[in-house]
Amino acid sequence: MILVLYYLFGTSPAAYGLSLGRRWLGDFAGGAVIGVLFQAVSTAAILATGSGRIVGSWSMGVFNDPVTVGLAIGATAAAFVIVGLWEDFLFRGVLIRELVVGFTSRRVSRPAATGSAVVVSALVFGALHLNAGAAGLSASVAVTQAVVGGLYFGLAYVLTDSLALPVGIHFSTNLWTTVVFGQPESGYPAAFRLTRPFDLSADLIVVLLLPTAVLVTAVVLWVRATRGEISEASLQRVGEQ
Repeated sequence: MILVLYYLFGTSPAAYGLSLGRRWLGDFAGGAVIGVLFQAVSTAAILATGSGRIVGSWSMGVFNDPVTVGLAIGATAAAFVIVGLWEDFLFRGVLIRELVVGFTSRRVSRPAATGSAVVVSALVFGALHLNAGAAGLSASVAVTQAVVGGLYFGLAYVLTDSLALPVGIHFSTNLWTTVVFGQPESGYPAAFRLTRPFDLSADLIVVLLLPTAVLVTAVVLWVRATRGEISEASLQRVGEQ
């Protein structure tokens, strides 16, 4: 995909925010911490509202000994890094960037184009998660969660002009819901098994909005701490070749 984009648009991976270096790795680590904070608040909200409950602890899943459990967790972590890189490169880097290029070419202001691109990207991301939820999860919940996720991933991308922060958040949120508070029917090893709300309800709104507000605040604080200011979300690399 990177090669095709390079030959079609003459654009390097760095222009989409994939440029490994000290700052990139620092943002990835920061994103991973923010993702853990987000999921901790989300799990607390699920338990506090009674919309979910812990049904098991210290489960090895389908594995039989500590060595295979360790290998499974390591392989899962590596897989989620790849998932984060792939999905955020496509939906945040490529889709948002090229939408901004298209909008600005039609005389839309850069901030308006960027905001519109983030929303469109989140909606596409949500639609493609229609059947990607956990067993028993309603389609409306799966799509809603993915759209909300697409919005905060997109925000992390445009505020940093880099994929590192959204990839880090993506990685740790996926890992949390797999091996920290995993799904009840999952074969992965998990510290705890947690049921989650499966239908749209008032409790689900709390479970979605409160942790998301914490996450957005953490992203803004991270950008302020690492960049010194919150710059206009306009993707400075857009238009560069």
